[in-house]
Amino acid sequence: MPFGLLPQFFKGDLSDEIAQDQALAARRDERLTNQRVQRGTRNVNRVFGNQFGDGFLGDQRAAYMQHYMPQLREQKENALKELEFALARSGMTNSSLRAQKMAELQRTFDESAQTIRSGALDFRNTAAGNIEAQRKALIDGLTGTANASRATAAARRAAAGVQMPNMGGPLANMFAGFSDGLQGMQKRDIYSEFM
Repeated sequence: MPFGLLPQFFKGDLSDEIAQDQALAARRDERLTNQRVQRGTRNVNRVFGNQFGDGFLGDQRAAYMQHYMPQLREQKENALKELEFALARSGMTNSSLRAQKMAELQRTFDESAQTIRSGALDFRNTAAGNIEAQRKALIDGLTGTANASRATAAARRAAAGVQMPNMGGPLANMFAGFSDGLQGMQKRDIYSEFM
């Protein structure tokens, strides 16, 4: 009978030891997984930081401005020429209407330039959002796989294929119809009104 109790006596201690070993192994595996995730996250951040830093985003904003501002300047020059011709045909080159239309032309230019600056900032922010979404997706995937080398390779591929926002086509004519209505105007002869 004492031998029948012997296996039960050792059974409790052995199962506790196995459970402790399993818990220790699980903690070790979790620590190693966390280290791989941290290493992979650093690698992904490094790849994206090297390629898409503040300089890159500033370049995106500058490219937008360089695309649209010359078009706006050209439109202003054309509108100014049309205005000058219309005023000359009407004999109103030295009139208060000319001063009013010149101020209106400048105001339209300034407002349009501000719209372009705002658009450039939106363009930059959209690019930054697309980049961040791609980076976050890679890190989320890394958390599931804990494969740092695969995440680094995926980051390099993803960085090459990040979707940049579309800049769009040519600028709409901001000065369309600006000198309309001046063609039929004639300089009024003050003396003819009294005769």
